[in-house]
Amino acid sequence: AAAGVARAAVATEVPAGAESVRLQMLGLREDADTFHIVIMDLVAQPGAAGRNRRGAASAGRSVSEEERPRFARIFASYGGARVTTYMPLRSDGREPPTRFGSIISTHERIKAYTNRVEGTLPDDAEMIAFGTDLFETLFQGDVRRLYDEARTRQHGRKLDLVLTSMIPWIAEKPWEFAYDGGRQSFLATEEIHFVRNVLTAIPADVITRRDRPLRILVASAQPVGFGHLSIDQEVEVIRRGFQPLEEAGLVAVEVLARATPGAIHGRLSRDEYQVVHFIGHGVFDEATQEGCLVFEDDRGGAFNLGQRSVREIFCNRGLSLVFLNACQSGSGGQSEFNKGVAQALVSHGLPALVANQYSVLDSSATSFAQHFYWCLGQGMTLGASAREARIAVNYSLQGELIDWAVPVLYARDPNTSLCARPQRSAPVPAMSVRATSRRATTGRPIRVGVWDIDDVFPSLDRTLSRMNAVQQFYGFELVDLSVPLDAWDMDNRAEGGTPYLWAEKFARRLQSKTVELRVNVLACVTRHWLRDDDTFNLYGWWPARDQPPIIIFSCAGFDMSAEGPATDRAIANAMVSALAGYFGELDSHVRGAKDCPFAYNPQRNIAHLTGAQRFDAACRGKVKKKLPKELPALEALLHVFA
Repeated sequence: AAAGVARAAVATEVPAGAESVRLQMLGLREDADTFHIVIMDLVAQPGAAGRNRRGAASAGRSVSEEERPRFARIFASYGGARVTTYMPLRSDGREPPTRFGSIISTHERIKAYTNRVEGTLPDDAEMIAFGTDLFETLFQGDVRRLYDEARTRQHGRKLDLVLTSMIPWIAEKPWEFAYDGGRQSFLATEEIHFVRNVLTAIPADVITRRDRPLRILVASAQPVGFGHLSIDQEVEVIRRGFQPLEEAGLVAVEVLARATPGAIHGRLSRDEYQVVHFIGHGVFDEATQEGCLVFEDDRGGAFNLGQRSVREIFCNRGLSLVFLNACQSGSGGQSEFNKGVAQALVSHGLPALVANQYSVLDSSATSFAQHFYWCLGQGMTLGASAREARIAVNYSLQGELIDWAVPVLYARDPNTSLCARPQRSAPVPAMSVRATSRRATTGRPIRVGVWDIDDVFPSLDRTLSRMNAVQQFYGFELVDLSVPLDAWDMDNRAEGGTPYLWAEKFARRLQSKTVELRVNVLACVTRHWLRDDDTFNLYGWWPARDQPPIIIFSCAGFDMSAEGPATDRAIANAMVSALAGYFGELDSHVRGAKDCPFAYNPQRNIAHLTGAQRFDAACRGKVKKKLPKELPALEALLHVFA
């Protein structure tokens, strides 16, 4: 009955020729087991197809208030059924306000925070209200009834849902946050495989499924670490994030550091890759309404590559997927949506693409990318891999957050897989820890996960290996995580105008990571300026004994080399002060020996940090009393690089 009503509705409201053309452009199949939603056009009144703003303008007359579009028409299809309904965009003053005012307001608030301008992110209750507005706006009338019917026919399998909007300003809203109040769940993590598509007349390239491993070209077009690493050092830190996947045999990675458009073009024109993972910056030029990827020119300045050139480099290369780990790479034009970088690539034949719909640090997408590639390597479909990666991001960070919905998946067919399913399905590994590192620290009483947040130290794994070799109490393991989006103080600015990393917020979000990684303590190092609830410009922070075991070091303000003996000593010294401070509940002192790990150093004297240190008599007595078993190991760490 639902299908019959749907066909009747389409027949009376959509001209047959126009419908056929649209379906061909969208690639919808009559028998597809995928739920398609298409936001089609703007209309003044329900049933007024064709009488939209564009039609009036082309007739050379002004648009009256009655003819101003107040609705968007929605078309949905599933299993041969087709329905239409109308999405109210604005009230005529005689009706209650629509949900779009609230949707736009929250969306702009999130953009202001992620663009590092101002404010805070919405809390859990606000995000649920936001998601409810999105859900109730998208699923109305016959579309909602067909959606419910499609879900009941899945028999335990997740429904593939593909959203396409022909109206640019609606397309750019974060529909991934849609929240079903009846089921009390976000669709994209619990209910469905939520995927985007674009309006295009160009067929997608055919994906050739291969055996594992996935062959990935990782192209980095931004400075790594402090920005003065050699190319070899940059390659090393970039590979570090993919090493757990390589050790598991899931991916084969080639790294192109300091990538230029010509270098990427050269690699793609002569080599065959399944995936390109781009690490860099993206911008959306509001004046030209065009998205760009940002590269460095020969002089170190910014070189913007427009969407046309991006298409020419990446499309028709046999690629199955491009992952754009770049800010605003998912933004589209307000007047012509396909001028965004992501949309331009998909509309010109790229089968699948992941992009960020908000501006985030590249280190914020680490967990999503690792789990996404792991799932693809296990033979899962594109849609299922994105959903599983969102779930992984959600449980890897404590509390309610928006991080899981920042990456957006565009795909023509969400039910496509890139690899054959293995004969044995391996359990999800601790993606952030290298297998070799874990084996080396087995049996240690205290395991310490060490996270180089901003890829500051390219030789950190070797430094930790030497620290493991000189004592048997602490086991240091190099890990790779994602920065929580809401861990920044946007209302107070550090040197250079950058926001502070807020220690307590950061630690609360990451407290579950110690359990997931099976470590006792997580030690994090960053090049950003650090603050806590009471003090700005910290360079070392550890919590009270009953708080989450997260310790943080900041290199901001120190002129420190990326590697070398002095840097190794600084790492060991900072680790000793934090571990002894946290487990022994010790604080720094103003008086006393200046070469003690607990000597207060408000002037940020680099010589104190990188020099040879030892506990003064008072501090050694306290450590011996509170940490008698740990003292020999702590003193060994102070002398390992002396």
